Amino acid sequence: MPTLVVGGSDDPFFPEPVLRATADALPPATLRIYPGHGHGLPKHRARQLQHDIHTFLTHSAPL
Repeated sequence: MPTLVVGGSDDPFFPEPVLRATADALPPATLRIYPGHGHGLPKHRARQLQHDIHTFLTHSAPL
């Protein structure tokens, strides 16, 4: 099943290596890392995150 893994590069709870390992363990996963953002990513990059999720769902999800 296609999976979208998202996170900020500066997240202390889910650091970038953990995000990459998660995506690698879930093929065919798409990884989207937001540089310079931490655990507050949904609050600080809401529009970009919504856009990326919408794009993923409309182009990757099976019918």
